[in-house]
Amino acid sequence: MWYNQTKQETTKYSCTVYTFLHLILLDFGVRIPDDMIIKFVYYLEKIWVLVLNKWASFSIIYPAMVKYVNWKYWVKLEVKTSSISAWLDDISAWSLWIKKLTTQGQKLWTSDWVFTKEDVDKSLTYKNAYGHNHWVKKGNKSDKWIIFDSWNGVNYECDLETLKYWVTKNLYFDTSRAIVAKDEFTKRLQKALIFKAKKKWDTLTIEEFNQVKYDIS
Repeated sequence: MWYNQTKQETTKYSCTVYTFLHLILLDFGVRIPDDMIIKFVYYLEKIWVLVLNKWASFSIIYPAMVKYVNWKYWVKLEVKTSSISAWLDDISAWSLWIKKLTTQGQKLWTSDWVFTKEDVDKSLTYKNAYGHNHWVKKGNKSDKWIIFDSWNGVNYECDLETLKYWVTKNLYFDTSRAIVAKDEFTKRLQKALIFKAKKKWDTLTIEEFNQVKYDIS
């Protein structure tokens, strides 16, 4: 079900795109096929909001991705912004901007599938770090949040206090983003999509998305 950005060479460094698509998958129940992802990446490169292998401003690229989806699929989404230190609601999936990701750090976090404060401290000692985008969502356990990384398609748990600790240690930026429905039609569409996805016990295809949208119109 999950995306793995290393699957395709042409989109290997498009972590922000894959995080965005995961937010859509989690909160709207729709999965985009690989060939459409490539077209999406090409579009973002064409309008110069995404330059592969280069740093990208999330304050620019997220609105650009929302604008494209709204235009292509006739919906009205918007970017909701919050901060880790203040509050993240436990309904939405949230994008996270890590400042210092390393291969050693990812291996450390996935060794026992739990990301602790001690892991944060150790991660900061590793060299050759780079910026990266992945997502977090409240899990079924009362105090646990699930982090998923489209780089290698791995996930691990942490608690909210650890999330806040990241920020104080300068491992993560404080700002986080979610994708939400902006108008009443898109809110109804979201509920219908999630209902169908749960009934199906799987994500929906683009064809199923179009059918649900047609049915409620």
